[in-house]
This record gives sequence, C-alpha cells and structure tokens, in this order.
Amino acid sequence: KGCLISSVFPGGPAFLTRQLSEFDRVVEVDGQAAQEDNVDSLMRGDGLDGSVCSIKVLKSAQSRIGQEGQIFEVDVRRAREDVVAEVTKAFDLLADVSAHANYHGVEVLQNLVEEIGRQMVKVLLDRHDREVVLAKQRA
Repeated sequence: KGCLISSVFPGGPAFLTRQLSEFDRVVEVDGQAAQEDNVDSLMRGDGLDGSVCSIKVLKSAQSRIGQEGQIFEVDVRRAREDVVAEVTKAFDLLADVSAHANYHGVEVLQNLVEEIGRQMVKVLLDRHDREVVLAKQRA
C-alpha cells in the first residue's frame, strides 16, 4: 500500500520537511490514496508550485525517523522541478569537490566543502519553513 520513498535528495521537498526518510511509504496526498502510478502527479499538484500539500506517511523498520508502523501527517511545500534539479546539482558538485579533496588529502578544502554544505542546508531549511508558514496563511 502506498509508494515507497526510495531516496531523499538534499534540498528537495521531502528533505526540507526533516520528517521523511528513505524507506517510508507515502500512503495519502491531500486526502487521495497514493500509489506508485499516481504519487508523482499528486505531489506535483499539476501547476501548484509553492503550495503546501498534506501527506500521510507510514514509517518502516528501516526509517531513520519515527517508529515502525507509525502513520503521521506532514506538510510538504511543492517545489518546481527545475529548482530541485539546480539544488541537487549544487550538492552533487560539492560531493565531487569533497571526494577530490579527500583523494588528494587536502583536509582544509574538505572542511570548507563540509561547512558550505551545512550552510546550504541551513539556508534551505530556514527558507522552506518561512515559505510553508506563508503558504498556510494564504490558504
């Protein structure tokens, strides 16, 4: 039942909730049953970028957050696919630089890359939280 979350991309909508993790199952989106064949369109909201959707999630045994079998509701702010792609690309580039620095033993660069990543996450999370509040106020 539902749709398995196979990965959570840094900076993506699921990541920004801080409540979803790999192996959770999305069972409902805005009151509609979620399945493998419809979850993408339900989450995208077909042109509702920036709006907030309410999803119900079933926690799995492998979940890093919550208890197995727990069903809970979480608000997710819909994001434009191009924005998520750009954020993902930025994190991928940081990972590449980090791997290169690690391979060549450049610890200072490795530390700098890690700090940049932490700051990017902080900025994205803060921005997401503000936008969810604003979207709920408008609704």
